[in-house]
Amino acid sequence: MNKYYDCMSLNLATYLKMKGFSILKAEKTSKGVVFYFDRTKEVFDAVTEYNKNTDLKSFISEFKSIKQIVNGLK
Repeated sequence: MNKYYDCMSLNLATYLKMKGFSILKAEKTSKGVVFYFDRTKEVFDAVTEYNKNTDLKSFISEFKSIKQIVNGLK
């Protein structure tokens, strides 16, 4: 079994870091950047919390839409 929890989502990696989890390593791949965290129950609980947080999902969606507006003005 893998000893790391890995994700490629910048949003999820940021959320886990905000919750106090350390990024053990990050590596660039052909598909993007992979972030590695300890594979613990606490990390999985935080991921579940992230996935269930509808306000957070709405914020991320609206942030992406605002970012597209800003990028369109460049």
